[in-house]
Amino acid sequence: MHHVRIVASDETASKTAIVFNQYLLKTLTLSGDTTESYTYQSRESICDYLTVLSQKHGYLCLWPSMFCSEIWQTLLELRVETSLEFEIRLYINSYIGYQNRIADFVRGSSSCDKIFFNGQFTYELFKKFGPSSKTINAIIRPVSIPSPSSASQQKREGIAIITRLSSFKRTIDAIAGLSTIENYSKITLCVFSPSTEAESQIRDLIQEKADESKIVIDWRYNLNSSQVSEVLSKSLLCLIFSTSYEETQGKIIIEAAASGCLPIVNNWNGLPEHIDPEFVVPTSWSVQDGPYVCDSDVRDVVIKLQAKVEVEPQYISRECLRIYNKYLAQCNNTSFVALTCRQESFSYQSILSQYTHSKLCPGVPSLPDCIYTQDPYLYLASRKRYIAANPEPVDLHLSDFTWISNCQYNDRCIYLLNELIDECSAGSLKSYDYNEIIALLARKKVFENYSLILSLLVRLE
Repeated sequence: MHHVRIVASDETASKTAIVFNQYLLKTLTLSGDTTESYTYQSRESICDYLTVLSQKHGYLCLWPSMFCSEIWQTLLELRVETSLEFEIRLYINSYIGYQNRIADFVRGSSSCDKIFFNGQFTYELFKKFGPSSKTINAIIRPVSIPSPSSASQQKREGIAIITRLSSFKRTIDAIAGLSTIENYSKITLCVFSPSTEAESQIRDLIQEKADESKIVIDWRYNLNSSQVSEVLSKSLLCLIFSTSYEETQGKIIIEAAASGCLPIVNNWNGLPEHIDPEFVVPTSWSVQDGPYVCDSDVRDVVIKLQAKVEVEPQYISRECLRIYNKYLAQCNNTSFVALTCRQESFSYQSILSQYTHSKLCPGVPSLPDCIYTQDPYLYLASRKRYIAANPEPVDLHLSDFTWISNCQYNDRCIYLLNELIDECSAGSLKSYDYNEIIALLARKKVFENYSLILSLLVRLE
């Protein structure tokens, strides 16, 4: 049996919190203020710094990033090899693509460690595809949760979108859906500044679609949490669309509701968990696009909401409070749960059915039929099936070359690129010609570091 204990949130407030990212340690107070920062370079430097902090603060609470598995692996080793006493807390807001590293953490964790889930959906996903038979402590809530804003009754206008520059965020679909609706010609779009060629490409595509649709975008970059709250407190709606397989439930949904800004989401993974089903935008699917949000569905939901507000002027503020209270009640769940975990693997169909609650894809088409799809997961699923039927596929690199050439969004090439790196490392495709692929990726300026890694692996062969 695999036991999951839901622990009360007040159990989390008694230790000194140390937050890790890839290069930096931060010591936080309970209010979230940073009191100390330390740049580390090695396992020994982490151990030395934690020893000093332990002498100063006593028992420590360590928050390594889920995305930096080498950090929490080091911490698990230090706890066994030294006299340091601390608990480790892992915050999980994603699962697909990270299930192996999460499983490694659970196997190495102790009874004092805790896993935080950003919502019920992530927690249920973990229970279904859990990694091992042991007891863990689980808490359903984000690391911080906002309080409802007193500005919820002020005059609001326009739409906010708080997002990353990713093609999976469907911001272009949102803009297209708003293009024919009066009173929504201005969008406040808050993003991180583009730092890669792929992100710059997405920004340009969003602006191009806005220009076509006569939508005015007020771009805001790298806002902190209080600045995001200010934007939300002045906006009527917050559109939160995604078809990202890695994503579960965005924290921005609760932040928007707490600010009195009604979140509108599409039916994808945990996004609709707290939303009135009447105002959830359907997710569509096609071989060409994979999962996407249809602009006419966006328009229909927003127009329906406008009609609702005309009849019930207080609907938005009342619905925001309902969403917030529902989430808060979920976070206060302190029940004990016992379950049996099945070490299941994800297929393309299982991801779609698990995440969208409906079977959008009737089956995976053949590789020639997937060469022009914009969905990397669909292409990879068809590719794996092709390799299984053809152990020495001499023409596979031609299919890969064609798919990368026709992929509209450079950020989606990373998925095939990671697959190629794994295959190259394992030497599983002896007849594969990587050189043309590497040259194509370099021309498209797609994740140049990955291209270098792939080049190195080819040379090592």
